[in-house]
This record gives sequence, structure tokens and C-alpha cells, in this order.
Amino acid sequence: YETEFDSCGVFWNELFHGAMHGLLVGTLSLAALADYNSMQFVALLILAMLVILSHSMINRRKVAPSRFLSLIEARKVDMRTPHKVIEDFDPEYYRDPLTDKVLSDDSDEENSE
Repeated sequence: YETEFDSCGVFWNELFHGAMHGLLVGTLSLAALADYNSMQFVALLILAMLVILSHSMINRRKVAPSRFLSLIEARKVDMRTPHKVIEDFDPEYYRDPLTDKVLSDDSDEENSE
């Protein structure tokens, strides 16, 4: 198998936003079917508000910063994970596309000074 297109993970943002919008529309659709004076209607409106709030918070705290994460910062985040998780990582994962060099532990220290 040869990849024809590398999206660099960009599609995950679209997938997240699409899933959250789908969850909101589905919740509001159920609310539209519920009786206006019922507890289910109120609960579904509260759930819709929670979906909007969580989408906003996750977007602000996770999605927006992830668009600007440098390769060096991403490697540092990976190095904080348990060793058993990262021992199977290929060093090519840390190849800088501009310089065509593989980042190592030494390059992290040089760039942090």
C-alpha cells in the first residue's frame, strides 16, 4: 500500500466539527419530537447547551492550538508518554519536511536554548 495523499492529520479537525454539529442537530431533532411541557424536552435542551459549551471549550483549548504545534513541540509531547507507547514509533515520524533531517533528543536541547 502506498499513500497517495498525506493530509497531515488535518481531516481530524473537520471530523471533530462535523461530529459535534451532528450531535447538536440530532439532540435538537429529538427535542423537536418531545412534548413541549415534558422533562425530556427540558433535558434535551440542557444537553444541547452542554454540546455547544463542550464544543466551544474543546475548540478553544485543543483544536486551535493543535493547528500551530511545531514538530519539536509535538516530539516533546510524545516523549512525555509512557515508554511502551513510543518504543514502536519510527524515527521517520520526526523528519522535518523542510530540512529533511530527523529530530533527535540533541536537537530538542539545541532548539530550547
